[in-house]
Amino acid sequence: MVVPHKTQCYGDSQDPPEEAIPMCTMRNFPNQIEHCIEWGRDKFNTLFVDRPSDAKSFIENSQAFIAQLKQNTTSAGAKTNLEEIRDFVDLKKTADYAGCVKFALEFFNFHFDHNIRDLLSVFPEDHLDSNGAKFWSGPKRCPKPIVFDASDPLHVAFVQSTANLVAFNLNIGQEEDKAKVAEITANT
Repeated sequence: MVVPHKTQCYGDSQDPPEEAIPMCTMRNFPNQIEHCIEWGRDKFNTLFVDRPSDAKSFIENSQAFIAQLKQNTTSAGAKTNLEEIRDFVDLKKTADYAGCVKFALEFFNFHFDHNIRDLLSVFPEDHLDSNGAKFWSGPKRCPKPIVFDASDPLHVAFVQSTANLVAFNLNIGQEEDKAKVAEITANT
């Protein structure tokens, strides 16, 4: 409650500035736990909240969705967004859990193998910065690509969890048996 001439009103004070994590740090060089948490949160929201919501909006009124998309993003961003929506719609059409596993496996490979290999092609492990110092030093540790291994329980658990969340969003039956998920990944 604001009492005139007695208490401070909301407009008289300022919130402290928020310290945002630079996108390049979050995407390529996370070196603090906050960076990793924010990266994971961003990926989770994009894959399990934003894309299903976008797909629903697109299906309900594609012309309005595309008009809004054109207004809010670049043409490259709109193309990427529409491709991701298409992937969700295709998964829903087939209503096949194996498709969700394939999608989750591609997500794993993209983020933990391919992106890291791309980064290392630009900044190899022995790369030196402009001052001649090792690029990968201090808190910035050199990442290692992770090749999916169907016999690794952590890899299978990641793919299973991702596939189950995608399946849940698309109202497709989920699989609780890790051995069956591992078998699907081996055949994908």
